[in-house]
Amino acid sequence: MAKSKDKQIVLDPTVSAEELPPTMHDTVFGKKEERVLIIDLLGCLATPLAKEIKHALRTETFISLPTLKPSGYKSAFEYYADAQAIAFVSKHTLLKSESLLTPEDVALDKFYDGELSCLKTNYRFRHMNFTFEQRTLLESAKVFCEQILGHYKDSAFPDADKLIDETNMYPDFGPGSSIFLRGSASNIITKLSALPETTPYAYETVVKKILGYMPHYALASGMVLRDKGTVALGPQLAQIVHHAEFFTVEKNYKAARGCVIEPSGMMLCQKGLGFLIRQRLKRAGYNLNSAPEWHNALAKHGSIFGQLSTIDLASASDTIAREFVKFMLPPDWYEALNTIRSRDVLIGSHKKRIEKFSSMGNGFTFELESLLFLCLMLAVRKYHKRTETVLSVFGDDMICHVSIAQPLIDLLEVCGFETNNQKTFITG
Repeated sequence: MAKSKDKQIVLDPTVSAEELPPTMHDTVFGKKEERVLIIDLLGCLATPLAKEIKHALRTETFISLPTLKPSGYKSAFEYYADAQAIAFVSKHTLLKSESLLTPEDVALDKFYDGELSCLKTNYRFRHMNFTFEQRTLLESAKVFCEQILGHYKDSAFPDADKLIDETNMYPDFGPGSSIFLRGSASNIITKLSALPETTPYAYETVVKKILGYMPHYALASGMVLRDKGTVALGPQLAQIVHHAEFFTVEKNYKAARGCVIEPSGMMLCQKGLGFLIRQRLKRAGYNLNSAPEWHNALAKHGSIFGQLSTIDLASASDTIAREFVKFMLPPDWYEALNTIRSRDVLIGSHKKRIEKFSSMGNGFTFELESLLFLCLMLAVRKYHKRTETVLSVFGDDMICHVSIAQPLIDLLEVCGFETNNQKTFITG
């Protein structure tokens, strides 16, 4: 592997415009065609790293992709070329890995690693094993969380346009499968015509929300029967399940991505509460809907002027521990979210009581983690008296001033989170 500082980065001058690979727009590729296309694109980059990856693809040999550091390159273009070469294959299953484990095995190991981390974090919060400074920061973050959320049943919590309360949650099934509806059956028409799925402890909440606020779905699914002017409850109001289910999807050549399939009725309520959290974050001045564009602008500013740090977490969704959430949230909010989350997950033929509060696949995980990380950031900024500096959060992607980046990372580790070194840039 040639070192980055020795690379001469130029596009291959022997490749004419006519020889460039065709665009993928309006084209459907199979595995063989994808391999040919990627090999051609790597040839256009013509860097030592691109050539090595190209050779590995052609010969179907093992290769370990390096971790690139921008500081190791003489120019932005040199880094861009190698980063692009890795991007062509890192998210693809065409490249062979040296690991004897299948991508699915790696995903499962990662899931259990997350469970072990949550177990330790739950013990730490249950027994309050913190230093004085850590406890001060956590209590401050807890106050910020309460200020942003308010009371769960506060019907006078104003949005920019209207009042937002628990009766206006905008529930949503989400695009994916549910416990009983998989593959082609997981479309909106089938979901609306099927009884909602729920665990016994969420049954009352799910049924109440659907009957009270989704009358058309209640009729379409058979929860409510209507005949000649009479309306009555159907013989069955929901399908009872006792767990969510673990599954994997393609992620990259080394590992699959572990996710959890939630019961459909619980997903409706999870998405509804996720919407509520999103609205209350917006009311506090943190709009998740426009955060991606704002994040991009801040990241660009940080890369130019070096005043902002970008922090990304590894497996954030799998390391949100139960006791951490219980500590941070107001009691009424914790109870509302805890009621509609899956507490047990089926992994293969084994049912496991999970240590995490929610995982990827839960309808409110993204909004919840955004809220929690924002509150930790606000607490660190206040403690270090840098309240004039900018903050931004979008899921587990955080941007803050360089002066508070390391203290923030330290607090995140106390709460059970680990930074992704490949996507975390403390020095801007």
